[in-house]
Amino acid sequence: AFTASATPEAFLELWSQAGADAHAAHIVAAFPDPALQARVLRARRIARPLVHKRLRKTLRLYKERGIPTCLDDPAQYGHLRKLWQEDRALAVRGDLTGDATLVDIAAALRAAGLTLAVLYLSNAEQYFDYVPGFRRNVLALPMTERSLVLRTLGWQGHGFIAGEQYHYNHQPGLDFAAWMRVSAVER
Repeated sequence: AFTASATPEAFLELWSQAGADAHAAHIVAAFPDPALQARVLRARRIARPLVHKRLRKTLRLYKERGIPTCLDDPAQYGHLRKLWQEDRALAVRGDLTGDATLVDIAAALRAAGLTLAVLYLSNAEQYFDYVPGFRRNVLALPMTERSLVLRTLGWQGHGFIAGEQYHYNHQPGLDFAAWMRVSAVER
């Protein structure tokens, strides 16, 4: 959606019902393998109304607070779009506690001579403890003092901004890695 949309408005339009055909055409062009194409189109069909609703709500809430986001600030949107266009953004679905996903990402970064800029865990931490596999996987990631971990928690105990359902956290990557070295750390 980022690579297919030059502006935040066009991005939002792709997720709307009116933009469904245009978005499907972009997916067909981006994924020539018929089996993969079918899976991506199915995922989009299922997620589209939920994503569109969330994007509109996010835009409304942040506009009310006077906070620009990538959904209404062309500079922020342009930065994200450029990351996707340059293949510098990578969305990965996998088991954060297992033996492949983060281990493979760490190996790929090291092989390319790169370090991790941002690790976005969403609210995955609500579904598992900081088990040894997760700790090992985080510690394998090549982080620097500029690395950042972004997390989303849906626990009311952390407090929510009015109208929100999540508590958003950011933490220096090296600090998060230090937590992973201490077995007593809990969420």
